[in-house]
Amino acid sequence: SLETCPTYKVISRREIHENVKVGGSPGAYMGLFSKKHFKPGDLVLAEKPFLILPGRAESAAEADELAREAVGGLNQNDKDLFFSFTDKNWPEKTVAGIVDTNGLPMGELVGSDIPSKAGMYALACRMNHSCLPNVHHQWNPEKQEQTLYAIRPISPEEEILTSYFDCAGLTRKERQEMQKRKWNFNCLCRRCRLTGESLYESDNREEEIARLDQCIAMMATLKPEKAVRYAEKRILLMKQEGACDATELMRTEYDAFQIW
Repeated sequence: SLETCPTYKVISRREIHENVKVGGSPGAYMGLFSKKHFKPGDLVLAEKPFLILPGRAESAAEADELAREAVGGLNQNDKDLFFSFTDKNWPEKTVAGIVDTNGLPMGELVGSDIPSKAGMYALACRMNHSCLPNVHHQWNPEKQEQTLYAIRPISPEEEILTSYFDCAGLTRKERQEMQKRKWNFNCLCRRCRLTGESLYESDNREEEIARLDQCIAMMATLKPEKAVRYAEKRILLMKQEGACDATELMRTEYDAFQIW
């Protein structure tokens, strides 16, 4: 509808880029779209944050205070850009809510260890989630940039979609519970719209992907050859499912390499 696909008016020169543009996205208000053809492995975007915030705080009150202080230091144009982002707690909109909804970690999440900083980006933070993403986003510590790499062919005008979390080994119900709890949305990607036998098969693959991850760890020293076969099967299942998270695939491949 027109209400969910508004015509977007550029707020800041930070939003002008040769590869991508911001536009209305069905069901998600705004999104990031490609201007070009990209093949897997291509760099789609490398962007520096316009706002850097502490990624950790002792309490929600401290996080809110630190975020307000950081936003207060922005020039008016960047403040306008910041407040153009959505808040998962809509119709309420707060500084902490905008950051929690859109901020990207400046570093890799290792277990429960949260990177010390988070960034707001004029373009990268417009990306919507999909359980079938076409890009993988990651922080480049050397260049201090958030980078997006294509993991599927992307056409001009196609929406650029990332995965907000590691979907490997999660059934649709588990993915949707995560989406609702952390970002207050329901994914409408092709995987999440499956029904009947197709959904049953997809969930079975995900349960097996999760089980194999545990089996690899258990068999790594006891029966390394078996652990490698488990890793190969896990990679195959992830590719069959279509949710080829680059980090998760590389982790499983590296597990197999270390074991062998």
